Amino acid sequence: MNDPRLLDWNRTTTSDEVATLEDTILRNAAAENASGNLYRQQRLAVPVGRPDYGTNGVPSGELWTNYFEMHVNPDVTLFAYGISVKSLPPEEVGKPSMKEENNSGSAAIGAFHNRDLPAPMGKKLKRIIQCWLQHSSVRRHISNAVTDYSQILILKNEIEEIEKVNNIDPLPYRAENEDDPKPDAKRYEIRLQESNVATLKFSELLEYLQSPQGNKTYETKSPMVQNLDIVLGHARKTAPDRITFGRGQCFLLESKDKRQLGRGLIGMRGFFSSVRLATHRNLLNCNVCHGAFYSAVNLVKLFKDARITDQSSKSNKEEFGKFIKGLRVEIDHLPEKRNKNDQLIPRIRTIFGLAHANKAVGKVRVERFGAGPNDVFFLHENEATEPGSAANYAEGISARARVQEKSSSKSSTSLLSGRGSYISVTKY
Repeated sequence: MNDPRLLDWNRTTTSDEVATLEDTILRNAAAENASGNLYRQQRLAVPVGRPDYGTNGVPSGELWTNYFEMHVNPDVTLFAYGISVKSLPPEEVGKPSMKEENNSGSAAIGAFHNRDLPAPMGKKLKRIIQCWLQHSSVRRHISNAVTDYSQILILKNEIEEIEKVNNIDPLPYRAENEDDPKPDAKRYEIRLQESNVATLKFSELLEYLQSPQGNKTYETKSPMVQNLDIVLGHARKTAPDRITFGRGQCFLLESKDKRQLGRGLIGMRGFFSSVRLATHRNLLNCNVCHGAFYSAVNLVKLFKDARITDQSSKSNKEEFGKFIKGLRVEIDHLPEKRNKNDQLIPRIRTIFGLAHANKAVGKVRVERFGAGPNDVFFLHENEATEPGSAANYAEGISARARVQEKSSSKSSTSLLSGRGSYISVTKY
């Protein structure tokens, strides 16, 4: 879609051309106002005349604005398709095992399958659409596509066999730089909405902008502006060294316009752009914008910058838990994984909050809210471990907890029997 025949940034409209068209529009408006037909004026939305327009003052000097003129090719037509992404329930991903069927029962499975699964959002949704566009069956029918990686796909050519695009198998999620999806990867169904296709002709846009009638209407005005914003913002959304928000805001990761805000945050300066329709021409408005971001530091340093320690009060920990909720981190304590092209496969995880107290017998035990590695235990499978030795899971656990665990129910004992013992994260 980065075709020079689509947009022309080198051509400029002279001020005389714009002034001539504005004069014509206002003369026509004055004539309508002079006719005295109030009903006609209201029905056609005739602009109010300016009787002294152009009669006083002399044009001099230049006015600099944060607008850039953009010319579109009148021979180009864009086709905007709606995209729907659906998370598939387990029954559509693969049949449940016999053990699952026996334990849960058909009624329970049916109830689970009938409930709506949450739709992917944000970076997850963007990655799913990227994988879909890379699919060989999709590439046969779609090329040079532009998208907002959310709801809209824009093409210069109409898809003739859209049903073939929609009939591909469910798409397994594949992380960035992975050669193949994981065996248990979630699957998604991506469809182009045949009933939601907008045909946007640049010739109609130019006819509207250059019309001498101030009351001329343009039915696809809003869709045209929206899709031009998507076309101009596509490159920045695909660039790995940029962060984008919505359709307009963009920040350069390596920008020097940064300022430390404290408590693990930095402020960055970026820009915001939006398409505006003006007399005789299209304009691109650009403005400076600012945003707050997490510092790209080790997670331990982030805790220190926020002054959060193991001795911090519960209220401070709760506040910090909200602060880091949704933060995406890269695991770097494990050996690197690389694909066939020797590209690093990042291990990205999302933080959902601090550890919540959970002393129930299970795979994970947490002594208190916001516990550190000394007080978070998991069931470590070890054949040499004596059955039922979970009571000795770590040093430092309170005597009361040991007594409670020794007196646990038979069901809890049978759950742990022969499976291993609890061990703290630090000790492991």
